[in-house]
Amino acid sequence: MSQVSDNTLPEEQREAVQEGRERAEQDDVVALQARVAEAERQAAELKDRLLRQAAETENYRKRVRKELDEAEARGRDRLLADMLEVVDNLQRALSHAPADDVLAQGVRMVEKQFLGVLSRYDVTPFDSVGQPFDPSLHEAIQMVPTPGAQPNTVLQQVSAGYKQGSRLLRPARVVVATEPEQ
Repeated sequence: MSQVSDNTLPEEQREAVQEGRERAEQDDVVALQARVAEAERQAAELKDRLLRQAAETENYRKRVRKELDEAEARGRDRLLADMLEVVDNLQRALSHAPADDVLAQGVRMVEKQFLGVLSRYDVTPFDSVGQPFDPSLHEAIQMVPTPGAQPNTVLQQVSAGYKQGSRLLRPARVVVATEPEQ
């Protein structure tokens, strides 16, 4: 098929050919605009999916980090609680040893070393004797009617309470004064 020059066609046909070309160009533009709109929609959908996936990944990382930190804290608390039992036993042994005993001096040095290690982890004992009984800090193991003592006052500390920073690690086990029976 040979292409005919527009100049050889009658005016009416030239206008028809021109209209056809314009319509074809408009159809091509409309088709391209539709393809561009579809591509933009797909790109926006992919971008949204990517952003959601990135957010999910970040949330997963945060959740895993939090779980690891909590597991580490639980393990550290168990270890510290076990060490506190050792310190309690050393203190009980020292309470029954003569002051000038060489073996007792060695046990005192071990106790001091244990307390030094605990202090590096911000674990400190707190004193309860003479303080008002506080169930959030103390565990009452005995109530003793005591004349002359303020009721609900700690008379004796059986084992020390410990805090790690401001958080209670272990309550003090105490004997608490009550009003004497009449």
